This record gives sequence, C-alpha cells and structure tokens, in this order.
Amino acid sequence: MSTFVYDLAYSIEDRWLEVDILIAKAAFEETLDFAFYDALCRATVVLIVAHLEGFMKDAGRAIIQDINKFSSFNRCPAPIKRTFCKSFIELPMGEFKSGAEHRLLRLINMLDNLDTKLSVEPFLIENNYGNNKNPSPGIIDRICSNFGVEKVFLWTHNSKLDIVFSGTQSDVLELISELRNHILASTAIHPYTLDPFLFGVQEVKNAKSSTPSFWETFLDQVLKYRHDVAHGSSFTNSLSVRELVDFRNKVVVLQYTLLLILSAKSLPRL
Repeated sequence: MSTFVYDLAYSIEDRWLEVDILIAKAAFEETLDFAFYDALCRATVVLIVAHLEGFMKDAGRAIIQDINKFSSFNRCPAPIKRTFCKSFIELPMGEFKSGAEHRLLRLINMLDNLDTKLSVEPFLIENNYGNNKNPSPGIIDRICSNFGVEKVFLWTHNSKLDIVFSGTQSDVLELISELRNHILASTAIHPYTLDPFLFGVQEVKNAKSSTPSFWETFLDQVLKYRHDVAHGSSFTNSLSVRELVDFRNKVVVLQYTLLLILSAKSLPRL
C-alpha cells in the first residue's frame, strides 16, 4: 500500500487539469473574443492561488497521516512533537512563554509512552495565526516551521530550482518532471528515501536575510493579482497567456519542493 504523500504527489498533475483547460481556452479566445479572454485570465489567477492554498493543507494532512499509520509519536522529530503538544497548552495572546516549557516537556514525555495519534489541525496556519489563509510567503513559512522547517525559502537559495527564474519553459517542465519522479520513487513506502540535496535544496542554519527571495517576490506578485481580482480592485486583465503558464509552472515547482522538504523533515528518528 502506498503512502499518503505518494498519493498526493501522484495527484498533483491531475489537479492542475482545470487550470490547463482555462489557459488553453484563453489562448484560443485571445483574438476571437477579448472580453471572454479577459475573464478567463482573471479566473485562472484566482484558481492558481486556490490550488496552492489547498495544497498546503493537503501536504500537512498527508504527512501527519503517514506518521500515524507507519510510524509513532515517540519517533517523531522534536519540532513535530512540540507543535502538536502546544495545542493542548492554553497561553495568552497565542504566545508560548518560557514558563510553559516544563509543562510541554512533561506532556511530550507522557505521550511518548502512549499510542498517541497526531491531528493535523495544530499544524495548519489558521489555528495559530487567525483566519488569513492566503498562501503568502509568511503563511507558508509559518506552516513549514510547524514541521521544524525554518526559513523554508532560504532552503532553495542557489539550488537547481533557480532555473524557473532564468530558464526556458522546456527547462522548467524538465525540472517539474525530475521533481515528480524523485518524489514518487522516494515516497512509495515509509520511511521515505527523499534526498532534497539532489536538487541543491538544503537547510540553512542561523541564516539572516532581509532581502526577499525570488520565490517570496513571485508569490507576492501572484497574490496581488489574485487580490485585485477577488476584491474588485481591478476589472481588467493585464496578464498574457504566457505569464499565466509561467505562474502555473512556478507554483507546481513550489508544490513539489515544499512536499520534498516537509516530507524529508518529518522522517522518524533513528
């Protein structure tokens, strides 16, 4: 039986079919019915962002389900234990103060000796940071930190993923294929055998950077387009079909990359 992460990775291509249909239809209508073309492009941007938002929830859920089915709380990495157990300790203003550390450690120790099953809710952003569910760089970074991945966008710095910002469309499609094939081959069974370093993706410890990465700048750009459409700030389309394809492919690369990193960091302790 395959893992939940494998099933999610396998489904990613099919999930994008509706976006691909809209893009293809927009390309067809561009010189025939400009009003229809305009509406299709605007709808496509909203749907691209929705796919990333839904993916973050599904990725977290798949990882937690695999831990529950194939591993145990006792063998979880420490950050995952902490995130889960913090949800049982009420603190003012949603902050985790130093005085609660003793209670947290006692709870972890107790659950280590029980048949504890994780729930996904503590790892999702809306439970900890209000109702803003838009997949902004900050939201994605916080979700990843719940799994012990700090400053996730720095992991991709100077990696093979940079090709999405400088390469051709064929280069990006080849990268998507490589990411997909590696994840599928490495997550069919648990524990996974993922190797983010194959793509130059690696943890950066004690890194400090005030300059947004290419990925953060890209996400801010897409979210601005989405916000303008969804909230009526703009009623005209300023995007071309080529830009929509570029947005789509970059988000797909980001989905596979986040799944690669989060799954690798969730592996049980030896």
